[in-house]
Amino acid sequence: MATLRKQNASRQAYTLVDVHSIEDKELRDDILLDASEGGGIYGLRVVEESVNGPIRAPIYGYYNGTEHADRWADAKKKLGFGAEEIDDNEVRGGGPVDVNDARTEAALRLQAEEAARVQAERQRADEEDEVAQITGGETKSNITDPTLAQDATNRADDPEASDAAEKAAAKAAKNKAPR
Repeated sequence: MATLRKQNASRQAYTLVDVHSIEDKELRDDILLDASEGGGIYGLRVVEESVNGPIRAPIYGYYNGTEHADRWADAKKKLGFGAEEIDDNEVRGGGPVDVNDARTEAALRLQAEEAARVQAERQRADEEDEVAQITGGETKSNITDPTLAQDATNRADDPEASDAAEKAAAKAAKNKAPR
């Protein structure tokens, strides 16, 4: 007699893809950027997220039977690259991911690093756009207030030190005792 688990077993909703098996760094970065934006060009998306304490690592793939699967197949054919497709059961091994495995841990760290880098690049681009709107198109300039005194003694990184120096100078100026 088959168990209910075997009777209800169905094909996974998505296929995982090892993006890091793509050797061309520029292509891999473009695919990761597209995946973080929803997979409109290459078809890959973030289909899962591995969470290990504060570390979050996206897991990339495409949903079976959708236009994303077709986009991924077309992209691989047009650009002539290959990426290893992984069955979900292979990743899970029938249970939770073994974080004691050095290769798994390294892969999770690499995915988290890539995702953080892509997110940081997107944030920098957004910030540069905002700066360009404020400055009228100049994004690489150092925005400072030209009206600040060149000999100012207070510093933003240590405001208490400048307050102490001002108090000491004021006290010395009031003291009328002979030296």
